[in-house]
Amino acid sequence: MSILPEVSIVVPVYNVEKYLQECLDSLINQSCQNIEIILVDDGSSDSSGDICEEYKRKDNRIKVIHKKNEGQHIARLRGLQKAKAPYAMFCDSDDYVHFQMVEIFLDLIKAYKMEFIGFDVRGKTTVGCFY
Repeated sequence: MSILPEVSIVVPVYNVEKYLQECLDSLINQSCQNIEIILVDDGSSDSSGDICEEYKRKDNRIKVIHKKNEGQHIARLRGLQKAKAPYAMFCDSDDYVHFQMVEIFLDLIKAYKMEFIGFDVRGKTTVGCFY
């Protein structure tokens, strides 16, 4: 029996080989481990697609979609179509997040029964949220 993830994290990826590993490391090392990470390679011409595949081999929570370049919005939609969790987050592939980001997200969304949360993040510190 497979346990559904609690949060799907959709990451559109396009030519970010310099930043992608730091982004993915910050996601796989979250304090909340019941997640799926959906990487949508939007037709990268650098090694970003290979990095996605490398991380997929290392962590079974990672899913990879390779597609032609259609822009970030379409990449996010493709990722959402594959999401299995009741909650979804987006993370840009050139960003990295605090190790408790998913946990904070879940705590807020459940405590206040919110439908949407946006975080203002600077460095590794969540400095505010809005809903």
